Amino acid sequence: MRDHHSEAWFHLQSERTFVAGASRPKVLLIGDTRTVGHQGSALVVQVILHEFERRGVDVISSRAVGSGFDLAKLSSFDGVVINGEGALHVRSPKALLISRVARQAREIGIPCFVLNGVVDECEEEVIKGFPALTAVFCRERRSLDRARSYGASAKLCPDVTLSIDIPANLEWTPGNKVFVTDSTLNSANRTLHAFARRTHTPFLPMRTRPQMPLFSSKKAFLRIMKYEVRHKIGNMVPGSFTADRFGCAVGSPDAFLRAIADGTKLIVSGRFHGVCLAMRLGVPFLAVRTITHKMEGLLEDAQLSHKLIDMDTVKSTTRLQALFALGAWSDADETRRRSYVASAEKAIAACFDEVAANISTRHPLV
Repeated sequence: MRDHHSEAWFHLQSERTFVAGASRPKVLLIGDTRTVGHQGSALVVQVILHEFERRGVDVISSRAVGSGFDLAKLSSFDGVVINGEGALHVRSPKALLISRVARQAREIGIPCFVLNGVVDECEEEVIKGFPALTAVFCRERRSLDRARSYGASAKLCPDVTLSIDIPANLEWTPGNKVFVTDSTLNSANRTLHAFARRTHTPFLPMRTRPQMPLFSSKKAFLRIMKYEVRHKIGNMVPGSFTADRFGCAVGSPDAFLRAIADGTKLIVSGRFHGVCLAMRLGVPFLAVRTITHKMEGLLEDAQLSHKLIDMDTVKSTTRLQALFALGAWSDADETRRRSYVASAEKAIAACFDEVAANISTRHPLV
């Protein structure tokens, strides 16, 4: 499928994998993060599209983000869904835009939801948009409390990657491999890479090939080519962080899942989604703090806060054996993990049921 694209912010692509009829409700998805080239972000959108497809809702996806959004175009949809990952905190350039969209949606009478949200400290102008949202589904309780303090109708719904479909032939097989992922923070990235080099451990960034058709747009083509060139050069001259951040990357979420599931003893991850995917597969992990409170919030909710390590520990560790005691997975840890993933699956299903029902109620039957 090809994008109907322009240079404006309102850049839409039909994501229908079925025949869309006049009687089907139509939702605008804001924040299609498959374009950024990140394993977790690609899987988030895959889950969103799949869950709406199962519920008979057509999704029209917006790719680019910018300030030139034509709010009047919202009226052609039965609802708006915003992928909230990384979007609602004081350092996010998308936060003000989300606030404007929420207020405009309320003004014209269509429901507007934030899914997969992390809510941190926001500016006053952004906070004004929270009461206008039909609901905010927050990934952890810290965000839930913050969203409610801002006047939002907020509910707890863990990250949607905790409900990804796992192929029948893909499961964790314990072994001796240890992987180190990257981080959202550049300084932490370099520290994690140095740790991997120092301990002779594979560095596995969560970067990936942008998950979109090569010729879907000029921007897509350039992003994919940029990734491919950096990946090849990184493979030819490995060793430095600059090279390995692309050279060690794998090209798809499926390849990433298979890498961390096959004979792995432990994952040391500075990525929220690295931890989510490890939890989904049942792979033991140690987590490093990221840009917001989301990592701490996730582990608190799962009762696995003891799996969080600080950067000083990473910097001072010279032998992997020093981390094995921290990373050892007890029967109690496994019970907590299973319980958290099972409750997450139920909450995610209920979230999409609620959003689809709300959007469908507004849509007139034909």
